Amino acid sequence: MNQLFSLKNTPKHLIFELKRLFFNYLFLFIFCMGNYSVAQAQNGDQILDGIGETGLIARYVFDGDAKDWSRNNLHAAPQGDAFNYVNDEQFGNVISISGNSYITLPEKTLNGVESLSISAWVKFDEIKSGNYLLDFGKNADSHFFIAPLGIQNSEGFTAVIRDGKGDGYENNSTKKEFQKDKWVHIAVVIDIPSKTLSSFINGIAVDKKKDLALELDEVFGQKNQLNIGRSLSTSDNSDFDGKLHDFRLYRIPLSENQVLKIYDNALKKESSVVNEREEPEDDLPQFPGDIPQLYNNYLTQVANIEMETEVGYLPRLPRYLDGTYKNGIKGPRVRVQWPAPTDNTDAAKEGSYTVTGSVAGTAFKPTAKINVKAHEKMPFPAQTLEAFDLDK
Repeated sequence: MNQLFSLKNTPKHLIFELKRLFFNYLFLFIFCMGNYSVAQAQNGDQILDGIGETGLIARYVFDGDAKDWSRNNLHAAPQGDAFNYVNDEQFGNVISISGNSYITLPEKTLNGVESLSISAWVKFDEIKSGNYLLDFGKNADSHFFIAPLGIQNSEGFTAVIRDGKGDGYENNSTKKEFQKDKWVHIAVVIDIPSKTLSSFINGIAVDKKKDLALELDEVFGQKNQLNIGRSLSTSDNSDFDGKLHDFRLYRIPLSENQVLKIYDNALKKESSVVNEREEPEDDLPQFPGDIPQLYNNYLTQVANIEMETEVGYLPRLPRYLDGTYKNGIKGPRVRVQWPAPTDNTDAAKEGSYTVTGSVAGTAFKPTAKINVKAHEKMPFPAQTLEAFDLDK
């Protein structure tokens, strides 16, 4: 036995081959571990203003170029020749747009979004209606636009979304925050699960429309026109005259607190934290501190399941099931208690049976249908290798 594992009597060519294989596998191991570490680092979710990076579609700071600061590489492209980057006392370098200049985004930027939030800082050189911040959509009939100073002859903040089928929803405000050469923060949130369109000026909600009966794939298509600073309609007087800073698009509906935090952090009212893990903001309401933080009042349904097992084997039932909550709230999975079986009689023969569970504090009784199937015949292993002497 000792001779079997000794290299003393082993031919030199075999020793060389063993060494070659050893170093090849060592190199492969080190290479894979290095790639694993890089992948782990790249998959980390950074936090910007308390919002996870996975919710960010694109971010354009406009501090000297139009590059996307997110990992999605959706770089913008300034159009025309009446734009330049200027130094600003509050934000440093910002982009200044006037005349026939505007900015376009890649047409795939909004593909597949279910909700949308816009955040941007603007400073106007002139206070006039028709000064479009953005206009996104398939065409002039199916689009979403923001005109902070109003459209045509009307004055006041305007945000409109239309699906091209006659349905349109609008936010308006006469809040007198827009003045010449004054920075103002704008945020508009299209929350499809909650069916709301909300607008914020300097972190404060100014209008909210409910009961939106549309989906964003009806507004945005595979080939979108995404303009910053110009309307999709060539008939509109939509030249943008002003400056832009930190234009962001989110695929999630921002909450009022998140919008306010973006505004406050930009003005140094709070320290802006990047790459620090925070607890995710809960979509569910906060209950008073003297009662448990349970969400049973908002739970409307618990999913039933169906599973398979083999004769003689009891299935392992899941501890948590999906729950449905009121008003499209995205709540946690629901803890289900299943009765403990005394034996495997239920699974002793082919057929099906049902197990009924319970959810603490509710009357919900989710069920698990168990289908018992016969054992699958496993093929016996066949010998495909033959023994050989070590000197071969």
